[in-house]
Amino acid sequence: MMTILLLGGYNSTYLYDWLKSKGYEVILQDRPLDMGFVRQKTPDWIISYNYRWIIKEDIIDFMENKIINLHISYLPWNKGAHPNLWSIIDGTPSGVSIHMIDKGIDTGPIIARKKVLFSEEETLRTSYIFLQSEVIKLFKSVWNLLLSGDYILTEQSQLNEKGSFHSKDDLHKVRHLLEPLMWDTKIKTLKFRFKNDNR
Repeated sequence: MMTILLLGGYNSTYLYDWLKSKGYEVILQDRPLDMGFVRQKTPDWIISYNYRWIIKEDIIDFMENKIINLHISYLPWNKGAHPNLWSIIDGTPSGVSIHMIDKGIDTGPIIARKKVLFSEEETLRTSYIFLQSEVIKLFKSVWNLLLSGDYILTEQSQLNEKGSFHSKDDLHKVRHLLEPLMWDTKIKTLKFRFKNDNR
C-alpha cells in the first residue's frame, strides 16, 4: 500500500479524506518534520498543503523529487505568505500552482499552474476559499500523472516572468488597508484604498 505523508492543518482534511478514499495510507502531520520521522514512516510521497514550516534539506534530498506543494498563487508570482492579498495589491496574476519542493520558498519546478480571475465584488475571504478549491482540483488533475511519472517539470527561471515574494512580516505594511473588516474586505475596496494610499 502506498504511504503518503500529508503536511498541513485543518485545511488539509478534505485532501486527507480524498487520498484515503483512493486506498492510500495517509499520515497527517501538522508540526515540524524531522528526518527520524520520515525514515520511520518511509512515505512514497510527501504532500505539503498550507504547511507552516520549512522542510529541511536532508528530507528533500532523501525523498528525491517526491515532495510536492500546493500553493495558491500563479507561480512564480507571489511566492511566500498571503499570495492572494498580494496579487490584488501588486496587480499580479492570481492563480494556483502545484510544484516540487526544493531548498527555497515556493521556488521549486512547476508541475502545473492555472490562472484564476475574480470579480471585484469578491472579498479576500471568498477569493481565498475559491483558490483553495481550485488548487485541490488542480492537484486531482495531475495526481495520476505524478504516480505514472508522465509529467513535465518547468523551472521557474525558464518562464521569463519576473515573479515576486512576500514574507509574513509584509502584512503589517498594508494591514491598515483591511480594517475594520480584514479578510471580508472587498477586492474593489482594497484596490481603491491602496491606490489612494500611495498617491
